[in-house]
Amino acid sequence: MKRILITGCAGFIGSHLADQILSQGHQVIGIDNLVRGNKWNLSKAFKNSRFSLIELDLSQNTDALLSLVELLGSDPIDAVWHMA
Repeated sequence: MKRILITGCAGFIGSHLADQILSQGHQVIGIDNLVRGNKWNLSKAFKNSRFSLIELDLSQNTDALLSLVELLGSDPIDAVWHMA
């Protein structure tokens, strides 16, 4: 099982990507500021225990990026899909 990070996860394309990756048995960590995307797009992903969403705006400052690093912990990320 791989650990995949998707930025812009609550958008149309990001949410479909998350569903596809989850269907392959991987863990998905989604990041979205919910400005253009919405949680409804993730309704299928939220039903999967291998999915988690972090509501965070990475574009504002480096403090947000540093907080993301802390939230992810020490487990490695195998791939990043930047959809934001």
